[in-house]
Amino acid sequence: MIDLSPFEQAIKYIPSRVRMQIVGLPPSIKNEVQEVRIRIGRAPSICIKGREYDISEFAQVQNIVIDSSDINECFNYICEYSFHSYQQELMQSYITVKGGHRVGISASAIIKSGGVETIKDISGLNIRIARQVLGSADNIMKESLASGPKGLLLVGPPTCGKTTILRDICRQLGGIYKLSIIDERGEIAAVYRGEPQNDIGRFSDVFDGYPKPIGILTAIRVMSPQVIVCDEIGNEDECKELMSSVNSGVNIIASAHAGSVDELYKRKHIMKLIECGVFTEIILLDSGANIGRIKSRIKVVSHNDKNNRNKLDYTSGNTDRDFTFIEIEQESARA
Repeated sequence: MIDLSPFEQAIKYIPSRVRMQIVGLPPSIKNEVQEVRIRIGRAPSICIKGREYDISEFAQVQNIVIDSSDINECFNYICEYSFHSYQQELMQSYITVKGGHRVGISASAIIKSGGVETIKDISGLNIRIARQVLGSADNIMKESLASGPKGLLLVGPPTCGKTTILRDICRQLGGIYKLSIIDERGEIAAVYRGEPQNDIGRFSDVFDGYPKPIGILTAIRVMSPQVIVCDEIGNEDECKELMSSVNSGVNIIASAHAGSVDELYKRKHIMKLIECGVFTEIILLDSGANIGRIKSRIKVVSHNDKNNRNKLDYTSGNTDRDFTFIEIEQESARA
C-alpha cells in the first residue's frame, strides 16, 4: 500500500476533473498549500501562508468553473454517501475526514429553535490540510515546558499553526505524562475507526468528537490525566469545566483565537481562566509569512507576586485585574 502525503490524502475527495488541475501543481507548492477551496460559479483556489491564489498562477492549466455537481460529488464522498451520519458535524458546518483534514462547508442553514438543525444548498467547500510537523514544538518544550507541564495557552489568528504545535506538544509530553486530548474536531489526533493517525505520544488518551465540556469532565473521571489538551477554547461552558479541572490538579494546555494581547482581553471567558490561574504562560504565535513562529512569550503574574512588582506591564491599563501580563521574550525572528 502506497502512503499518501497529507496533500494527496486531502485532495482525493475532490472530483477528478478538478483534481487533475490540482495535481499539476509543482511539488514545492503542494508542500505549502494550507487549504483547497471550491465554490460554485468560480475557479478552484488554494491558500498559502494565509493568501488565496488561483491554481493557474502556479500551473499551466485553464481555469475551470465549479458547478453544483462538483460540489455534490465532493460532499457525498466526504460523507461516505451517508448524509445523516454527519448531522452533528453539519450543524457546525464542518466534517473531519481521515488524516485529520477538516472540510468547512458554506451553505444555507435550516434553523430550528434558534439553532442550526441542518444545512442545504451547499455553495462552497474548504479543505484544510492537516500536517504533522515533528519538532514544531521544540522551542516551547525547551523554554516553557522543560521542567514539566503547566498551564499554557497558545494564542494566534486562524491558520497560524496553533493546532500543529499543540499536536507536537502532545507527542512529546504524551511520551512522559498521562495526557488526555479532548479532540472535538478530530484535528489533533486524527482518529480513524478508533486509531489515531498522528503520533500523539504513547501515554495519551483521545476523547474524539466529544464536546469539550463533556470531554474534559469525562477524562478527569475515567483517565485521571496529569495534562488535558484541547483546541480552540472560548465559550462559557468550556471555560467552566477547565476551571474545575485545575481544581482537580490537572494542567491545561490549550489554544485560542486572538491576533494580539489586546484581542485576548476581549475574550471574557478566557480572561476569567487567566484570573483564576488556569494559565501561567501565554505563547503568541505569528501568522502570514511567519506562520508557526513564536511572536512573544508572556508570563501571567499575580499582583501578589512581590518578585515581579517592578517589572513593566505588557499592556497598559487594566488595573482592575488581579494579574499582569509580562513579556518574557520577543522571538519573532526564531522558528
